[in-house]
Amino acid sequence: MHRNVTSAPLAGTIVVHGLARKVAGLSWLLAVCFGDHVAQPARPVLEVSMFVLDSRLEQDTLVLGDFPLCRLLLMNDAQYPWFILVPRREEVSELFQLDAADQQALWRETTSLAETVKDTFRADKMNVATLGNVVGQLHMHVIARRRDDAAWPAPVWGRHPAKPYSDEQVAAIRSKLKLVLTDHFRFGE
Repeated sequence: MHRNVTSAPLAGTIVVHGLARKVAGLSWLLAVCFGDHVAQPARPVLEVSMFVLDSRLEQDTLVLGDFPLCRLLLMNDAQYPWFILVPRREEVSELFQLDAADQQALWRETTSLAETVKDTFRADKMNVATLGNVVGQLHMHVIARRRDDAAWPAPVWGRHPAKPYSDEQVAAIRSKLKLVLTDHFRFGE
């Protein structure tokens, strides 16, 4: 099974499967116990964070790329411009499980994406939600709604069977987004 794995480096710590606090705590303990006798690295140590996308999201979406915090996915349903932001953090299912900086980053990325999508896809209304009843991994839906879409005015969930995008349609969406997403976004392949 293919798994999406991303490294997210932060200065000064080592993180493997969410152990940042333990490593930082160990550094503090060593400094208290041994003082100046503990060698300090000349440069920050590379942090490695293993991010694995939930298999259901992987199955139902197409990867577009990465913001500083979130992986950007396109729901593979051509009836709606439906995007999903997934924070690249391990074992997070609720907004409050993110630290304060990540909460702010998620909100910035969500609102920025929603505004961009509304303008780019000429939406009448943006639907932005995090539910997590089926997929436990924290993810934010950003859906452009139009009065003439297949489900309007009802929610998109479970209304109609998905109609997968063609390769040409995905290429067109990528082209549109490349014109409007900032340099804080890195497109995937």
